[in-house]
Amino acid sequence: MIPAKNYIQRRTNLAKLAQKPLIVISGSELVQKSSDATYEFAQDGHFYYLTGINEPGWVLVMDVKRGEEFLISTDESSYHSDVWEAKTTHDEITKISGISDIRTRRDGWAFLRKEVENYQSIGSIVPHMRYSRPFGMYLNPAKTMLVERLKRLHKDANLIDISASIRTLRSVKEPEEIADIKKAAAITKQGFDHVTSKLGDYTNEAEIQTDLTYIFMSNGSKHGYEPIVASGAAATTLHYTRNNQQIQSGQFLLMDIGAEFEQYSADITRTYAVGDVSQRHKDVYAAVQEAHNESMNFLKAGVTMRDHERHMEQFIGKKLNELGMIDNMLRNSIRAFFPHSMSHHLGIDVHDSCDYEAPLQEGAVITVEPGIYSKEEGIGVRIEDDVLIKKDSVEILTKGIGVI
Repeated sequence: MIPAKNYIQRRTNLAKLAQKPLIVISGSELVQKSSDATYEFAQDGHFYYLTGINEPGWVLVMDVKRGEEFLISTDESSYHSDVWEAKTTHDEITKISGISDIRTRRDGWAFLRKEVENYQSIGSIVPHMRYSRPFGMYLNPAKTMLVERLKRLHKDANLIDISASIRTLRSVKEPEEIADIKKAAAITKQGFDHVTSKLGDYTNEAEIQTDLTYIFMSNGSKHGYEPIVASGAAATTLHYTRNNQQIQSGQFLLMDIGAEFEQYSADITRTYAVGDVSQRHKDVYAAVQEAHNESMNFLKAGVTMRDHERHMEQFIGKKLNELGMIDNMLRNSIRAFFPHSMSHHLGIDVHDSCDYEAPLQEGAVITVEPGIYSKEEGIGVRIEDDVLIKKDSVEILTKGIGVI
């Protein structure tokens, strides 16, 4: 567990980096699924990073100018919340976050209503849209609601998005964070070891997901994201999550899974042969393995994610050419068979946001995940590990998990 002193230091670092006299950040709220049921709650990563609070409805207020901070709590006690919901006490919230000043919604917002006009600049996480067309999803409504409320309180206030400052802080992991990721990786390894020990016994992808869920939950964990258990041609769909098809002998089985421990998730992919596979399967796998090795040799502190991406795109392009999949080195040709990014930051969010142009620093944790996907041939291969960036190399946090 991350100690309260870490959250205190993170807020101190943010105040120095963002240089805003007032910072107001909202956690996530519950979202209706149907009738009186909600979707499973997932806390906003930035809010969790600064407070450690994993419950809906909380707001962090940092009055940097006065050197004060407080939390605005969820609604006061009600019959429904008292009877139906498990609640964390204010004393427990203080122990987690290191913030002793906890105010009700009425008192917290009354203070802001009175004082907010004294601040011309307010730092927050400011969404620029409600709906993201590229990802086909609505954005966290709690952030929009907070910004709109602050604007109603002070229509002339300059609301500054400080998410870039938080991303900068989150890009380098503390020792406690690295320990949690290693623990998540160790639990994930147990899942892989269990499945591979009886790989020939499975007939359906769902059986594997069931076993993985049992292993994770038995270790006080859960899936950090929707698991991918894809047999044969299903592996060419990058985010295939149906996980209910028959497992085919003579084909590859791709598993992209990660256990979550204390809000930190591993993110690991392995591709296994079920029965005897063709030489073509083996050649594609070998090409991905070479790309994986090349990436490990290329990465170190000072390299940017963008440079790494460009380097690996060209390397995989050469492999695709050797495999006869492409006859040129144009980006569009390469990306037809390698459509996703080579790496992403890993932490509280499985896909931690980051600055692709910024040099990687010692202490960053990222994934390495080359892949080749041929829909025409029904072959999909990905090999993914989580690595800690060192001065002149990387440390593999997910080593020891078997490959083909």
